[in-house]
Amino acid sequence: MKSNKYAAYCREHRDEFRDELRIDASMGIRNLPGRIAAVLLTISSLLTYNSLADNHPYASYTLYAYAIPIVSIFAFPWVSQIFSKIDEHSRSVLDFLLLSTLLGFCLTLYFIFIPEQGSMEKSDIYIALSGQINFAILMTTAFSYHITFKTTLVRNTLFTAITAILIYLIDAQFLVNNAKQVVQGYLGGMMVSWLFFSRIQTRFYYKS
Repeated sequence: MKSNKYAAYCREHRDEFRDELRIDASMGIRNLPGRIAAVLLTISSLLTYNSLADNHPYASYTLYAYAIPIVSIFAFPWVSQIFSKIDEHSRSVLDFLLLSTLLGFCLTLYFIFIPEQGSMEKSDIYIALSGQINFAILMTTAFSYHITFKTTLVRNTLFTAITAILIYLIDAQFLVNNAKQVVQGYLGGMMVSWLFFSRIQTRFYYKS
């Protein structure tokens, strides 16, 4: 199969393939994909705040839940120009941004589910947030620039496990109600990340 040929070629040229992935990760953070992600996180924070502002005392806190990934994305081009070594670790930087996004999502849930603080019915909150779990996990596990898919598999499993544990600690019933969403997000992210990784291997083979 051609896919096996592409994978073998990437293994034979491991160092060059790693450099190619590093450059792709760096460009992804500093260019349009990274900026779009930062804008979407900002919009998500604003929408969450607007939906809670009238009847939840901790609504304003949700505005800062994604502060770390948003600031990091916009600051990366400037910081990498000052400290060039950071650009060499762009793949790890991307993983940090994705993990911090998941942690930001969990932090949002924490503020929303603070016991007996808001006047909203929990059932209404459960319905409003259930679809976001699938999307959050899928989008943060779909893209990876590791040189083997096995590493991506471990990373995605770890990200999903951390998210599930934090949600359980925040509100166990919410996790129980949305266990299917967690699994769907994980499997969807794995499928997309495999297709993404295969495309990178194919492109590297023909480019070389």
